[in-house]
Amino acid sequence: MLDLSSIFLFPLFLIFARLGACIMVYPGLSDISISVRIRLLLAVFCSLAMFPILEPSMPLLPASNLKLLEFVLIEMAIGVMMATSARLFMAAMHVAGELVSFSAGLQASNLFDPSLGGNSTAPSLLLTMMATLLVFVTNLHHVMLLAVMESYNMFPAGGLPLLGDAAKAVTQVVSNLFLIGFKLAAPVVAVGFLIYAGLGVFNRLIPQLQVFFVAMPLTIVVGLLMLGIVLGGIVTLFTQELHNHAVLFTQE
Repeated sequence: MLDLSSIFLFPLFLIFARLGACIMVYPGLSDISISVRIRLLLAVFCSLAMFPILEPSMPLLPASNLKLLEFVLIEMAIGVMMATSARLFMAAMHVAGELVSFSAGLQASNLFDPSLGGNSTAPSLLLTMMATLLVFVTNLHHVMLLAVMESYNMFPAGGLPLLGDAAKAVTQVVSNLFLIGFKLAAPVVAVGFLIYAGLGVFNRLIPQLQVFFVAMPLTIVVGLLMLGIVLGGIVTLFTQELHNHAVLFTQE
């Protein structure tokens, strides 16, 4: 029994700890609409598929239970870190949607967002749900599985990652979050700014014009039209950024 545990069960459980933690948090797979049992089964099957490839790089079964717990916690932390950094790109779509809502006058259009478990504006919900769909349509979940498998070159099993490098990477991803969100929403924000500036000029030239009654429908219609025009570029930029982020973990 000891040989079975050291040769098969322990390496398989370490793979499951990293991959399962990643699947539980990864965008698209972590939505509340997907059952936890389905995610667990997916993690088990993928761990079994990866086991023949990753088993030679797994550490030996430790003698103490405390060391065993340390290995498992480290693997889970690495998986959560990888998925959380990818999930921040989904938050960038949410930020872009909120900026579009503010520019198009749709701040009051609140709907339930299953990816966040709360309410968000209609443009934000559109972008986040489209981003979730793109994760599966463009096979980014396959890239995630490859990134987890190749991440053992960067983070060996049972080895504690350098906290300084990890903190620097997380800080860089968070700072890029707002930059990416603004880049995604920049065309709609720019058009909204021009509309408000133009209405301000008209209000100065023609004081009798009721700007408020003209501004609301105009900003909504033009904002939605502009969002429809640039939607293809938004989803393309999102998929490129998320793919480039996943590829980082495949490098040694």
